[in-house]
Amino acid sequence: MSRRLSRAALVVLAATLGAAFAAPPCTAGVIISRPPKGGITPIADPIYQFSFEAFLDAGSTLTQFDTITIFGVPGVNGLSLTGEPVSPTGTGWDADIVTQSDQLPWPGIISQPLVDYADVTFTFVFTTGAGAPIFNGGPSPLSLGIFTIQTYDNFPFIRSPLTLRYHTSSNGGTDGTVTLFLESVPEPSSILMLGLGAVAPVVWARRRRRAAA
Repeated sequence: MSRRLSRAALVVLAATLGAAFAAPPCTAGVIISRPPKGGITPIADPIYQFSFEAFLDAGSTLTQFDTITIFGVPGVNGLSLTGEPVSPTGTGWDADIVTQSDQLPWPGIISQPLVDYADVTFTFVFTTGAGAPIFNGGPSPLSLGIFTIQTYDNFPFIRSPLTLRYHTSSNGGTDGTVTLFLESVPEPSSILMLGLGAVAPVVWARRRRRAAA
């Protein structure tokens, strides 16, 4: 290779690398993570509540009818309740639960009951600005709030952690997974024992003072 050709190749390579580093970073749109407390909460006998937090990535835009879909949520069908955030102020979401045709075993125990599994889609429907998009111009992800999905019946012990697939449609679409962990909720008897444990040293100290007197 001649010196002239080598120099031209180096110029092309340098220009390509410069363009690559100068290009703005690709944003992910809406990203999903588990909330700080874990994401799986037994709230009844137990009826479980699955929770996840959505963020709008820096430089991304959330427009009307963008969606968040969580796939294959166990114990969920059209009777299940959902909770959608109202943050940022004035936003509104609509939930649609699509139950899969086949029932699958409930995860986590040997004699698994067959339960419905469902895909749950949350659709961004409006803002106070009559459908105006939300743009995150800041340097950090913008929290869109906590979303919740409840099982429709009482189920036994659930496997933890539980990993669910998701798809978000904003900014061309993002696929990923979110792993939820079971939150430990103290039983009333456990709370009573904790209370007795806190009181016992006080009673013992009073008895010692009386005996010394």
